[in-house]
Amino acid sequence: MIFKSPRHMLYLEIIPLIKSFLRLVFLSSKKNFYCNKLKENFSKIYGIENIYFLSTWRIGLYFILKSFKFDAGSEILITSIGIPDKINSINLAGLKPVYVEMDIENHNFNINQIEKKITNKTRVLHITYLSGIIPDLDAIIEIAKKYNLKIIEDISQAYGANYNDKKIGTIGDASIGSFSLGKTVSANGGGVVIIKNKSLIDPFEKLFNDTLKKPSKKFLIKLNFNQIVISLLTSKFIFSFITYYIFKMVKYFSPKTFSDPEMKNKFFKRLVNDKNYYKNTPVLRDAFPEEMLTYMIDSEAQLCLSSVNNLEKNINIIRKQAKLYISNLDKKFLSNLPNCSLKVEQNVYWHFPININKNYDLFRDYLFKNGIDCVSYGLPLNNELKEFEIFKELLAESSRVKNKTLFLPIHPNYDLEFINKVIKKVNNFQYEV
Repeated sequence: MIFKSPRHMLYLEIIPLIKSFLRLVFLSSKKNFYCNKLKENFSKIYGIENIYFLSTWRIGLYFILKSFKFDAGSEILITSIGIPDKINSINLAGLKPVYVEMDIENHNFNINQIEKKITNKTRVLHITYLSGIIPDLDAIIEIAKKYNLKIIEDISQAYGANYNDKKIGTIGDASIGSFSLGKTVSANGGGVVIIKNKSLIDPFEKLFNDTLKKPSKKFLIKLNFNQIVISLLTSKFIFSFITYYIFKMVKYFSPKTFSDPEMKNKFFKRLVNDKNYYKNTPVLRDAFPEEMLTYMIDSEAQLCLSSVNNLEKNINIIRKQAKLYISNLDKKFLSNLPNCSLKVEQNVYWHFPININKNYDLFRDYLFKNGIDCVSYGLPLNNELKEFEIFKELLAESSRVKNKTLFLPIHPNYDLEFINKVIKKVNNFQYEV
């Protein structure tokens, strides 16, 4: 039996988490040395000076959209898989989200469907790089130029990725990224905004400086402590001997709960839902809670630096793992990998997705029995949420991406021997996929 593989492992090591926790408890929460150092590192990576750190991705998107000063009712083209507050960021900025069908081969825009959704009110293409997989950006950029559309990138799952020698995050007018639990660049919350379009700088900085305040120390301590707990529970040895068997009990007593890809996230949200800060329960907001309108402090930036400093090394490790999958999976599995996931040198593989069209539940249960706890996207299809009924639209291919994808283990903490054992288990599955 190989050691058990959790459905999602954190990228933050336990020691930086503990250091951050102690810093929060015993030192003052200021915006100083580590925040400045983090900005220097991001500026070096992305070649852009205008970089800002704040409480959360959703506030970053909201500020960017407000800074464009579009007419009320202007439209932004998006894909449907994402946190519910993506819709609130757009709606509260006075804009309308318009869903474009997704493509199973890139887990991004179906490029052939983009122009069908463009109207005289369309102003923005918002690209979300799910799983660190990069689509055909030349085609997307060409459409944006043709219709004079702005581009906003979501790099939360694609830090360090590139396309045609350009860093992902520098393709559009602005980019946003999340540092939430499990990202390849992580802290105990937080987000980044990278602004390339210089006309956005003054209005964005005014919103940033006039609106944001220091976050609650009590909340950050609680958030950091719970990350330490989850980091321990998903570490490979504790997961193998304790957490895996807890999951087995959950699977036995409540199969529906076990099958929920958001199980861990929902548990985590219940732990940290003070003042609704990180609670992703779908709701159509009238305004963002005041507690979200905060800037990043030094203890969070210190954690981010730990991730950033390991980013290039981690990317190299997971690309080797991706190459191993691509080279050794049986043909029936290889043909189910998204085409864009085969371009190893441009992707960063926050997840390694495989499309399972037949025997999905059987395959997932088979993997779990062999110590591999796999799920699909833990983010909802916003186009199907009843809370956003006014924007609702049925999208069959987007649903397929969400519900017919599984993530095979890929992480810097795994070695190639472990990936080879996973491949052997996968290839031994006897049924059609």
